[in-house]
Amino acid sequence: MIAADGIDVTIFRALHLVTRQVIAGIERHLQAVAGVSFPEYQILNAVETSLGRRARPREIGEILAWEKSRTSHQVARMEKRGLLERTDCPTDMRGTWIALTRAGARAVRAAKPAYVAAIEEHLGGGLTTQERRALAHHLVAIGRAAPTAACPSEVASLEESLSCQDTTL
Repeated sequence: MIAADGIDVTIFRALHLVTRQVIAGIERHLQAVAGVSFPEYQILNAVETSLGRRARPREIGEILAWEKSRTSHQVARMEKRGLLERTDCPTDMRGTWIALTRAGARAVRAAKPAYVAAIEEHLGGGLTTQERRALAHHLVAIGRAAPTAACPSEVASLEESLSCQDTTL
């Protein structure tokens, strides 16, 4: 007989399972509709939503909670595919900016609806709208209280999104 895990371990395992399942669905949708992978979409979306539609590689890594080498390799692959371009920073001779190319802009525009549809398809079943809102509030509260909250801007963005959704009830 397998020993029962504590509730926190069970919650973590369930969240991890659901996350893997949803990401696999997102990956399939993005590849089919826009020809981009989930990591590519994450970078394209981060650049598109950044101030001035450009970002430094370090900022992208922070937004996505990726290691510097992972960000660098992914950006290089996307640059080779013609989705991104690097430009030198005029105020910091060592720094570079990442911006979308026309192909990158087209890809992120095509991918965004597929991304949303995949999430809705994989998270829409099993819970009512009210239960999903409650779950979202609980997850954001956990993220806010986490001792290693490395993404305070993401928590703030999620709280703002929930606030807007709550006023549309």
